[in-house]
Amino acid sequence: MSRSSGTTGTSGTTGTSGIPSTFDPDTVFAPLRGLRVRDILLPGFIDRDRPLPWFQPMPHAVYFAPDEADDGYVRVADVPDEGQLTLCRVAEPSWPPQLADLEGDEFAVGSCGTDHLGTDGHALPLTRVRYALDEVSDRLPGAFRCAEFTFGPARVFLDPMNYFGIRIQGAAGYEECLTARRTRTDLGPVREHTWTP
Repeated sequence: MSRSSGTTGTSGTTGTSGIPSTFDPDTVFAPLRGLRVRDILLPGFIDRDRPLPWFQPMPHAVYFAPDEADDGYVRVADVPDEGQLTLCRVAEPSWPPQLADLEGDEFAVGSCGTDHLGTDGHALPLTRVRYALDEVSDRLPGAFRCAEFTFGPARVFLDPMNYFGIRIQGAAGYEECLTARRTRTDLGPVREHTWTP
């Protein structure tokens, strides 16, 4: 059964900005139900101007690659210039919209699942999402500030507030991010929640 903990952020509540929060975790995280992830993919391009071809990641999106039996991928993407994330299911990885000017380059994806999931390609079930909402989340339907996804024993934290795109971190990333955020009084409060499928 799903649950969301925290002071606000569920459908029909009011965020700290005074704007009614339309964030419904059961709807936003619906693509994660029953998900078993075998890999994490980053989009990018092949740089052939080097002595050896070089994969250059452009992580404005992160893809959770499901077990072979599942359909499509789960894409977590940053919202340009807003410091927020959104989530949806897609058929396959593609160029992030903000990189449209690079479409002449050779698109590729890079695997980082071994580093962050600690597996050799066998699928792990999603068991929990810890996420945070802030004033920007209140005005962007379905957006959240950051999130930690738990797959079996592995924790994968995604933070869009990185110059090059989404930062991926493991255990303790969620806590470190929110601790740093609380020192920024100019950014307003952040509200923590938990969702389980």
